[in-house]
Amino acid sequence: MTKITSILAVVGLVFSCLILIAQAADPPTSIGNPDFPNDLEIPAGIAVDLTLNKFSFSLCLVGVIDFTCNTATGTWNVVGPTGVLANECKDFSKVAGDPKFITATTLDTESVTNAGLRSAVLPNDTSTAIFTREAAENSPNPSVDTTWIRSKASDQTGNGKFVQVTYLQRVLTTGGLPPPTSESLHIYST
Repeated sequence: MTKITSILAVVGLVFSCLILIAQAADPPTSIGNPDFPNDLEIPAGIAVDLTLNKFSFSLCLVGVIDFTCNTATGTWNVVGPTGVLANECKDFSKVAGDPKFITATTLDTESVTNAGLRSAVLPNDTSTAIFTREAAENSPNPSVDTTWIRSKASDQTGNGKFVQVTYLQRVLTTGGLPPPTSESLHIYST
């Protein structure tokens, strides 16, 4: 049977989601927010064929993109992403005192073109998936925010939401760019 779902990962790489007001009263029992984000338009370059796929759920990611400095060229290279995900950005205000609001985590394997997600809603959902980058578009503010991407799902395991996913779209990014080239070979902090 052909899988016909897609995932939209709403990414906040520098953690801008705490300004949301409502708070979740109970920890989530499943992965994902089934509501498509208001006013979000997916650029054509990272869109999926909606005759074969449908929106499944969104997640909010707070994490980092690791970079390494190439000392020979004085440039920064992507190592890979690391982070935790919640069904909604407002749930991150609860994570510090109550980590059960985390619904998924990135897998331990980091790569420039691949990223993995693992459910944290156990024992109900044991799913994992690897996502391979297929396409990218500049974010609306490319001098500050990292690119928006579409990744194809593969190597799904377990039972649960990630087994049903065919694509991931990383959108609504905040931050995530490498340090300026002029900061190569120096200590850099944001």
